[in-house]
Amino acid sequence: MNASPESFATVLAPLRTRLLSIARRHTRNEADAADLFHDTVVRACGAWGGFRSDASPLTWLCGIMKNLYIDRCRNAARRAEILAEYPLDAEAVHASMDLTAEPVQDPRVRKALASLPVQWLPVVTGHYFDGLAVDELAAKLGIPRGTVCTRLYRARTVLAAALADVAAERA
Repeated sequence: MNASPESFATVLAPLRTRLLSIARRHTRNEADAADLFHDTVVRACGAWGGFRSDASPLTWLCGIMKNLYIDRCRNAARRAEILAEYPLDAEAVHASMDLTAEPVQDPRVRKALASLPVQWLPVVTGHYFDGLAVDELAAKLGIPRGTVCTRLYRARTVLAAALADVAAERA
């Protein structure tokens, strides 16, 4: 079988809906299912050269997805143990963030940043204010690269909607 990205895309296209459905059954959450699907596609694309042409692509992709899901469950259990030992209060995290120390002067922008979910903030500030690449953020935060990309995308979407008037003023 041809190991090109185009051949991978050709094989993946008809399986996309089924894989997303399987991811939803694993995670029982639409956002987590999208992350799991994305991570599965990234992992499979990297390993596409090792795919045996006599095997079923769906079975192969489901195996990758299952292993990623198990890894996530194990990591979540480890994080839960750590959080139980060192509990975090989301409001305290927001209150302790001094967004005025960042290079953001406009109060509307600071307010929009403060309205983001707590788990998105390290990704957004690390990427846009500290200049860290996606891979560096993933390593630093101990989360998958796909999760970093998803959080950045969602944060950009939320910020774009919240700051449409600021963008219009500056245009």
